[in-house]
Amino acid sequence: MFKIKKLLSALLFTLLYALYAAPAMAEDFGPVQPSSAKGLAQTIYNLVAELGMPIGGSIIFGCVVIASIKIATAGLQGRAEKKAEAIGGFGYVVLAGILLGASLFVAGALIGIGQQVK
Repeated sequence: MFKIKKLLSALLFTLLYALYAAPAMAEDFGPVQPSSAKGLAQTIYNLVAELGMPIGGSIIFGCVVIASIKIATAGLQGRAEKKAEAIGGFGYVVLAGILLGASLFVAGALIGIGQQVK
C-alpha cells in the first residue's frame, strides 16, 4: 500500500510540474528567430576555435604529462610491462590531437559550405 501511495504522489508531482512549471520557464524567451546556414557554421567554428581547442589542448597536454610520469615511474621500478603500456598510451594521445585538429577543419569546411549556399 505504501508503494502505491508513493507512486501516486510521484505521478501527481510530475503532472503538476508539467502543467505549471514548464510553461512558465519558456515565457521570457520570446519568438524564435530564424538563422541562416552561414550563421550556424560560424557559430560552430567559433565554438570549436574558442572553446574546443584550448580545452582539448590542455587535456592532451595533461595526458602527455601523465603518460610521461607513468613511463618514468615504471622505468625507475624496472617494470617493463607497465612501461610498454604507458608508451602505448601515447598513440591514443596522438589520435586525440589529430581528431581535435580535424574538428577545426570540419568546422572550417562548414563555413565554406555556408558561404557557398548564400
